[in-house]
Formats: sequence, structure tokens, C-alpha cells
Amino acid sequence: MKKLQLFNTWLVILLLAVLWAGCNNHGTRSQKRSSSGSDSEALGAPMVSSTDPVNNYTGGAINRKVVATFSEEMDPLTVTLATFTVEVAGVPVAGAVTYDGVTGIFTSRDVLVADTIYDAKILGGAFGVKDLAGNPMAADYNWRFTPGLAEDRTTPSVISTDPPDLAPNVVLNQKISATFSEEMDPLTITPLTFTVLDGITPVAGTVAYANVTATFTPSINLLPSTVYSCQIASGAASANDLALVGNPLAANYNWSFTTGALQDINAPTVTTTDPLDLAINVAFNKQIHALFSESMDPLSITTATFTLKLGATPVIGAVTYSGITAIFTPLVDLTTATVYDCKIIGGILGAKDLSSNPLAVDYDWSFTTDNRAYIRPPLGTARIFGGCGGPAGMTNQGILTQINGGNISTTAAATVITGFHDSLGNVYTETGANIGAVNGVIYTATTPASPLPVGSIGIQCVLDMQIAYNYLLGLPFDVMTATNQLGGGPPLPPAVYASPSGDFLITGGNLTLDAGGDANAVWVFQMASSLTVGTPTIPRSVILINGAQAKNVFWQVGSAARIEPGCYMIGTIIAYSGVTISTAGTPPITRLDGRALGMAASVTVVDTIINVPGP
Repeated sequence: MKKLQLFNTWLVILLLAVLWAGCNNHGTRSQKRSSSGSDSEALGAPMVSSTDPVNNYTGGAINRKVVATFSEEMDPLTVTLATFTVEVAGVPVAGAVTYDGVTGIFTSRDVLVADTIYDAKILGGAFGVKDLAGNPMAADYNWRFTPGLAEDRTTPSVISTDPPDLAPNVVLNQKISATFSEEMDPLTITPLTFTVLDGITPVAGTVAYANVTATFTPSINLLPSTVYSCQIASGAASANDLALVGNPLAANYNWSFTTGALQDINAPTVTTTDPLDLAINVAFNKQIHALFSESMDPLSITTATFTLKLGATPVIGAVTYSGITAIFTPLVDLTTATVYDCKIIGGILGAKDLSSNPLAVDYDWSFTTDNRAYIRPPLGTARIFGGCGGPAGMTNQGILTQINGGNISTTAAATVITGFHDSLGNVYTETGANIGAVNGVIYTATTPASPLPVGSIGIQCVLDMQIAYNYLLGLPFDVMTATNQLGGGPPLPPAVYASPSGDFLITGGNLTLDAGGDANAVWVFQMASSLTVGTPTIPRSVILINGAQAKNVFWQVGSAARIEPGCYMIGTIIAYSGVTISTAGTPPITRLDGRALGMAASVTVVDTIINVPGP
């Protein structure tokens, strides 16, 4: 009996040992999976966290690459021409797909066609892209963009580093990062172009790239009280491409720092958000910002760690990161009068600083959208124009006129455009006294020198102007102003403003528009008749403060708009009759940061600079 009891005791011990070993082996496998850099099983399906260009972007270079950044490292064998496509009207664009880090890049075989809508897609599902654990993206990811006219030959640059140059007492477990002025080609951001030296000895480490930031992670902690030299070599190139050659840095970028004696073991925190927690009346196209207490690891700031939800439903969006700020950009307009919940994930799978310290806990906040059912008007094709005279054309007088960042157009023949030349070399009735430079293209029903088929886009511009005009006209106003004089009063917050007399004047002083820190704030001014800015002898200006942007200011003019010499005007003017800017023979340059769009009558400018706002 005692032998049987002894045997049973040993059998129980043996079974417990086997169970313990199985649990321990399972934990070991989990640790190995985590150390490999793939948390796919914990995070679930991968997502596209950002694209370049962003959805519905209009403008940019015809020699650009198309870039998609994922929320985690993907299986390179699944990121191919079969899963990453670009099309025009359903016809695939010939090109090549490369993958590095968390970024896929589509490079067109030929330059793209200006003013043409391109549809890009990352395929999801069983036959789509997958992460390193074999998890497919849940659904297809689609976006579209319209290239501008010029090739991008601008030189990228390093705009900041962490640690900064000559920084003292840098912690020993610091990652080194460099942020660029534009999207870079990840294939050029490697240990060969991003190096760290201890004297003349290279520091072993890995290089990753995401959100315009390159990060060097040393294989072991840095040495105490040591000077380290860093370099981004000139071989690093931008993502814009022609014949598979990007725009490189002009020269090597060098900086150095000195370590202290300590490691960073402090968890980062979220210091503030925009919108703030429980904010109300938030715009429908609002970008969501989160600011951290210190620089973060860009690879840890993704759509997996920065989320926006309507109830339990995630909002589709893109996440970018620069400096100490993460930005979530919804790819759809938010719903009116609705509560949205934001979160920055903490813990081991969450956002981390450059010393790999994660947020201690999740950071949650919420906001409520505005109950007014309007956003910026749908400009469509008109967005890429600085001036349009409808069927009546556009005239320039003087030699100082420039249209920057956009085109001009008419639906009529080339003869109704006078005093201009464009970037294609087309000249429209210029004289020695009347020379206007259009940095884009002049679109007319006929063209004096080029076989470019320009008529259709000029017609579309007028159609889109009409849509935008009717949209602005139909908005319910928030404020009926006490008088028609907008100048000289207190700053105006964002709203729809209507004139009590049918016209608006900015003659009694300057007009100041105050966004209150909201870069998406929108102003709409409705008038049944005319708009007048300045007097023949006293110029007036529109002044933007606290984050206000020219692209968000709109003037719906029932008849004609007139801007006097020397004024500094802001916003997109859509006038039913036409727009006149300045007077011949008057010296001061007049400036418009916006668009001068006339639906039924001409646009006339004299020594005027028009800067077309971005999207």
C-alpha cells in the first residue's frame, strides 16, 4: 500500500512538471516572438497608417512616388504589384513596388500626367498584404490623388535631430533620430546613409524610417561621458522620383552629442491634445493632435496606437508624427453633433519614447463635433486655379504680376487671356508693359503655341466654381453683421457671416480673423451684391491670427469684387460677375493669398501677386 501511495505521489509530481514545462515553453515562444519585432498576433490585422500623397490631394509633382506606411512590419513577399496598384480610369499604371521597414513604395515607369485623377489601392483579405505573422489586412485600402504640373527637383533637408547638435548629458539608452523636410525614399535610409561614430569607430545598430523621420537604434547602450558623431549622408533621397533617381540631400548632414551617466527610465506622457478633452463644436474636418512630454519613437506612433472611434467603430484615418506631436487625420468627414473617443495606447504594445519607455497607461479623451452642417465648399478642379474669368477671360497690366502655385483659365478662346505667359512657354498677348508670369498652365479653349488639350479642364473649372458658389450661397448664416463694414472692428471668429445691406466693405480698417488655435476653422462671407477692399488711396488688409489659414476663407459675391492697390487680401473669392484687383499706373503691389474666380465676367489684375493656397 505504501509503495502504491509513493508511486501515485511521484506520478502527480511528474504531471505537474510536464504542465509547468509546457507553460514555461509557451512563455519562451511568446518572448521570442516579441523580441523579433512582430507583435502582429497581439495587434491583430495590420492597417495602412498613412499615405503620401494623402487621400484627395491635388497638386504635387508629376515625378513623385506613391508611398503607403503600415501600422507594423509586413511580409515583404506580400507587398507587390499584385497588392499595391495605381490606376487611371481603371487602367493599371506600369511601375514597380518596393518595400522597406514599414513602408511600401510604388514607382511609376513614366512620369504621371498632370491634372489627372489616380486611384491607389492596397489589397486586403486572403490575397492581400500580410504582416510577419501571416495576418492579412482586413479590407482593401483605397485613396486617390491628382498630380500638379511641375516635376519636384527641390532638395530635401534635415530639419531637426534628437538629440540636437552639441546636446550634453544624453541618456545611455537613447535612440538617435533625424526628421526631414519631406517624405524620403526608405530604400535610401540605411546604415550606409545614417551612421553614428564613437570617435572613428562605427556604432552597431539598426536604421528604420517612418513619418519623415529616420531612427538609429544602437545595438547596445551608449557609453557614458562619450562624444558621438552622427551623419545623414547625401545619398539619402526624397520620395519624388524620375527615372528611378530621387532628389538627394545637397551635402552630408553632421551633428554630435555627449552622453551623461544615466539611462532614461521615465515613462513619457501626453501633455495636451487638440481638441481638448470634452471640447464641443469641433470642426468636421478636424485633425486630432496629441503632444507628448518628449520625443517619441516614430515607429510606435501608428493607427494601431493612436485611434479615433465613434462608439465601438474605428474611424478610418492616417497617423503622422513629427517633433513631439502625433496627428490623426480622418479620411472621412466626421458626423455632426456626435461624440468621438480618442486614445493613445500605453503599455508594452503602445507608444514609446526614444529610449523605448512606453506610456504607463492608455490616454483617453473625447470631443463633440459641431452641430452646423457645413464644411469647406467642394472646389473640385477650381482648387488648382489662381484665377478664372469664365467665358470673359483674364487680363493683366504691369510687369510684376505673378500667379504662384496654380493656373488660370477661361472657357473662351486664347485671345481673351492678355498679358500673361505660363510655365509651358505659351505667351498670351504680352507687351513690354504688360507681363504676367503664371507658374502653372493657362487653360483656354484654344492655345497659341501648344498642342496641349486644355479646353476641357477650363470648362470643368467653371462648372466646379458654380457648384462651390451655390454651396456657399445656400449655407445658413450664423451672424448677420450689424453693418456692412468689416474693417476696423474686433477679430472675427469662424462662422458664416451675411451682410445686412447685401455688400461688404473692408475700408474702415483692417479685418482680423481669429481661429482660436483651430487650424481647420472656416470663415464664409455671403453678400448679394459687391465686395470692396481698401480705397484708392488707403490700402487695407485681412490678417490671420491663431492658426487661421487662407485656404479656409471664402467670399461669395453676388455681383463684382474690387480690391484696391496695395491691399493684402485673403481667401477664395467667387464672384458672379467678376473680380478687379488694383488700378493701372498705381505703384503698390497688391497681394491675394487665395483665388480670384469670376463666373460670368472677367478677372483683371494689375501688378498683383496671387498665392494659391494648398489643399
